[in-house]
Amino acid sequence: MLFDAGSPCEGLPLVLEGAIRVSKRDPSGREIGLYRVLPGELCLISLSCLLGGDDYAATGQAVEP
Repeated sequence: MLFDAGSPCEGLPLVLEGAIRVSKRDPSGREIGLYRVLPGELCLISLSCLLGGDDYAATGQAVEP
């Protein structure tokens, strides 16, 4: 787990290899996959929360080493 919804934003993940799956839970608890962050890409949720000073709006989890 790299970041979780509702947690304070503490940085911008830099993916050198592997992948991060970004997802969100709906009110019923079902997980909705939003996108994957691959090497060389930026995580839009992290960038948005850093620039806006908000907490994370989604969860990011490493899915590949």
